[in-house]
Amino acid sequence: MVEVRGRGGAGRRSGPSHGFSTEAVAESALEHGLSLRAVIELRRSVDRLEGEVDKLSEQIARQQRTIAWMTRVMFIAVGALLIPGPMAAWISNNRFDRILNMLAKGG
Repeated sequence: MVEVRGRGGAGRRSGPSHGFSTEAVAESALEHGLSLRAVIELRRSVDRLEGEVDKLSEQIARQQRTIAWMTRVMFIAVGALLIPGPMAAWISNNRFDRILNMLAKGG
């Protein structure tokens, strides 16, 4: 602290020895407190957002698994229709030919 002599000659102390007044120090502390509060609030917001992003990531992963399952089911269904489909067409074509032959012979 620095000793300052006023008009009355009595010594009084004011502020720290580096030349700042106590008002400037108090203002700086207030600004620091406000900045600290802002940082704490930002951290809370970031934590909340991280939680929401984690939930969205889980939902996206679940949807990707569902889409992959649906794709597999569709490929299996198409494959299942490609094998018996032509066989059923060939069988029905043969039977239709036999029916036409029977009608042509008249019997």
